[in-house]
Amino acid sequence: MTWQVFDLYCGAGGLGLGFKNAGFDCKGGVDFWEPAVRHNTRLLGHTSHQAEVAESDQIIIDSGWNADTGLLVGGPPCQGFSLANQRRSSKKGADQRSEVFNYVGLINRLKPASFLLENVGGMKNTKNNAEKAKSTVAELTEDDYHVSSKLLVASDYGVPQVRRRVIFLAFRKDLVPDGFDAGRAFPEPTHHDFCKQVNSINEREGFPEHEDESRDPAYWKSQFLKGVISPETHPKRHILPAVSVSEAIEDLPELEAGESSEVPNHEAGTVSQEVANRIGDIPPGGNVFHIDEENLGVLDPEKSWYNYKRMNWVCRPAPAIPCEIRAANGYAHPVQDRAITPREAARLQTFPDDFVFEGSAKDQYRLIGNAVPPLLAQRIGESVLAVLNSL
Repeated sequence: MTWQVFDLYCGAGGLGLGFKNAGFDCKGGVDFWEPAVRHNTRLLGHTSHQAEVAESDQIIIDSGWNADTGLLVGGPPCQGFSLANQRRSSKKGADQRSEVFNYVGLINRLKPASFLLENVGGMKNTKNNAEKAKSTVAELTEDDYHVSSKLLVASDYGVPQVRRRVIFLAFRKDLVPDGFDAGRAFPEPTHHDFCKQVNSINEREGFPEHEDESRDPAYWKSQFLKGVISPETHPKRHILPAVSVSEAIEDLPELEAGESSEVPNHEAGTVSQEVANRIGDIPPGGNVFHIDEENLGVLDPEKSWYNYKRMNWVCRPAPAIPCEIRAANGYAHPVQDRAITPREAARLQTFPDDFVFEGSAKDQYRLIGNAVPPLLAQRIGESVLAVLNSL
């Protein structure tokens, strides 16, 4: 049997590409932002539509998607939706909450075999809140589904980025045995950030690397195992070290701020001399506290530690890639005095190089940063597919 998937709030196609690579037949996508629809159609080779999810029933049915062999996947824009406290304090909050209900309403009408809901707002990315929300999602879907939730960290699955997302997986009750545990569909971690664990890294302080840094993720795994009582039986002995930033992007051409290259989307934005001087003082993994006093000016380090920092280069993965990137908003290249380029951001998100992003740099960053990392989506898809094929 071929299982199908339809991608809601599809963006550039991180979820769709991941599930497609996992073996699903991706029938299409829906998004309300035209550049996302255009990219999704071109990059995934299917038809995506500019439409509201609340009005997408017929679009999904006409694509050939079938409820008994089909999944719906998506991450509603829902920062205003709190499952712990559903106060409607503003129109914006109400509008954003409504997208969650629009998504759930579509599930209740179409009754897919399974669904994935990504990053519900108000969870604050904590395990405790994710568990609390699980029963609420089950209630919203009229108790027709076995639902499970889990906080996943992308770097635990080979993505060179520490991106935390609450994921809900659900399976229709009439298709699974009594007592079915939807949690079995979550993938087991394959990687681990041993550097962070060994050094108990505080993100505010960072982890400055040496000038000639050679302590790569494999080194930190060896240090971790040296510190445990029985390394030969420790559960993390077979876990791979996390993928570092340098492993993901060091083969791309070096660029000065304002320069471009023949590699698609590998074009560096300009930076002011003031910003260049400041980030020039910061080592890989360091932040504003490393800036020389003469370059600080009126900058208050206590209020700017998150903005002025560099990613680690050799030791660790990148922080979560956002949809707005500048040299002075926390996304300075580890060893080059500029912000990371859209291509570097795409690499850190695990988009393939043949995914070429069009439009302004602002649009490119938005398309890339809003996506679920395709590799994380693939790992989830592979695990979900194995469960579906076992039913």
